[in-house]
Amino acid sequence: MTSDCIEHLLTLVDRWETLAGAAAVRIENSTLSAQANFYAGVLFGLGVSRDELAAALADEMANTAKPSAGLMKSTQQHSN
Repeated sequence: MTSDCIEHLLTLVDRWETLAGAAAVRIENSTLSAQANFYAGVLFGLGVSRDELAAALADEMANTAKPSAGLMKSTQQHSN
C-alpha cells in the first residue's frame, strides 16, 4: 500500500470521527426519539467502520514495516 493511500485512509478515519461528533451533537439536541435513534444508528455504524479501518491500516502498516522473509534470509547468508 502506498503512503499516499495510507494518508488518504487516515484522513477518512479523521473525517468519520468528525461526523461521529456531529451525530452525537444531533442526538443530544434532538427532541424526537425517532431522529435520535437514527443518529444513534449512524454513530454506531461510523464507529464500527472507523475501528475496522483503523485496525486494517495498523496491520498493513506493520506488514509494510517488516522486511520480507527472503530479504532477511539473503542478509543473514551474506553476513555469515
